[in-house]
Amino acid sequence: MCDRDRPQFFHFEKGFVEPLLGFGRESDSGDMVLAGLTEGEEMDSSRTYSLKNVLSSPSFNDIVGGEIDQEALGMDQAIKAELKTFDGFAYTVELGSPNEDEEYPVRVGITAEIAETRVAPEEESDEDKERLDKEHAEQVAKLKEKLEAESGLAGKVFWVSKWTVDTLLKVRSELIKQPEDEPTEGTTDSGAPEIQIPGLEGLTNPLGLEGQ
Repeated sequence: MCDRDRPQFFHFEKGFVEPLLGFGRESDSGDMVLAGLTEGEEMDSSRTYSLKNVLSSPSFNDIVGGEIDQEALGMDQAIKAELKTFDGFAYTVELGSPNEDEEYPVRVGITAEIAETRVAPEEESDEDKERLDKEHAEQVAKLKEKLEAESGLAGKVFWVSKWTVDTLLKVRSELIKQPEDEPTEGTTDSGAPEIQIPGLEGLTNPLGLEGQ
């Protein structure tokens, strides 16, 4: 999957438990930014790196049989996500409850806005226009082929591994950098208790040992 297949923005809500979470970025090389950050809040980059590649390499383990009730799958309180890529593809994802093997039922919807024609700038030369129009036409053909292939998955429910959808399972507090804990009274910065020896308070080298 190329960079432009990765999300430009996406948002999701966790059924009736978590509020709506939204993320976006201005370029395909940028980092996702959580909408609604308050003063003093900062995203934890060690935990949010995966946001830019969410569902970039999806795979499924099996197709859910039609005899299984949708409510039994947890689809009535599904985690719902909407993703849009830089190439104009939009995906809706519904994520139900896991089974005993920690596989999640997932249903995907796909649409795309593909620009058939390219708007050339006025200063563009005839040579560049011919070349760029050809490249654009080739890209349009690839996107249409991709849409046709992926549309065959729409509406079906698949069992996928927890690893595949792990990003959509995160809650807001997991994405925010937590303040560092202040040392409590009577402990050092390392957390070890301070040892007080009567009569030796304030001495930096009470045993008279020279540095090695």
